Amino acid sequence: MQDTISNMTPITMPLRRLLAPVLLTGALVVWTAAVYRFSAYGDNWAIWPALVVLPLVVIWHGALVFKLRDHRKAAVVVSLAHLSILVPLWIACLMLISKDSL
Repeated sequence: MQDTISNMTPITMPLRRLLAPVLLTGALVVWTAAVYRFSAYGDNWAIWPALVVLPLVVIWHGALVFKLRDHRKAAVVVSLAHLSILVPLWIACLMLISKDSL
């Protein structure tokens, strides 16, 4: 039993670290759903928390790619997949909150 747990730990720990930035994406969606009805054009209080999400996720993924040396390919794949979903979602959330369009 102990060998099974020790064998699973190296796999599950990087997986948790790789999927942790998804929590920030979830927070962005929750924030957008909570404030877009109450925000108006030019409301800084509503847009700043959403603006911070993309740079934080990019930095987090970059740090994971360099930190997880044994799982670097997986980190790059997860990072690219997450960012390909996050960027359009982030733009849509910003447009909903700010009442502005591209």
